[in-house]
Amino acid sequence: MLGGDGHQPATEPGNPDIVYAQWQQGNLYRIDKTTMESIYIKPQSGVGEPYERYNWDAPILVSHHDPKRLYFGTQRVWRSDNRGDSWTPISTDLTKDEERLALPIMGRQQSFDNPWDVYAMSTYNTITSLS
Repeated sequence: MLGGDGHQPATEPGNPDIVYAQWQQGNLYRIDKTTMESIYIKPQSGVGEPYERYNWDAPILVSHHDPKRLYFGTQRVWRSDNRGDSWTPISTDLTKDEERLALPIMGRQQSFDNPWDVYAMSTYNTITSLS
């Protein structure tokens, strides 16, 4: 829907013209296929709150009980009751909030000196699925 490294889109139950699509790091959009209107609806932390950590392929879930209700995962779970026009966090941080560069991968320690380690990998300490 968005091109590039887009991830799994989600549609509104009963209205397949409303599609939710995203690209890396939770950059979430609501797209109306009848008008091709695209609205950026990424949940954002508030002033004074810790920054949000978005997975490379952040999870989104559209409610089958209320098609305007969305759930979205960062390090916490967010809920929107108006198709993503506004968001409310419904959990605290559900991760261990560990510094990813302190954790070895396959016996190799990562470093800030290697751009592949820092910029080309998913953010640790994020939710990877919702159900």
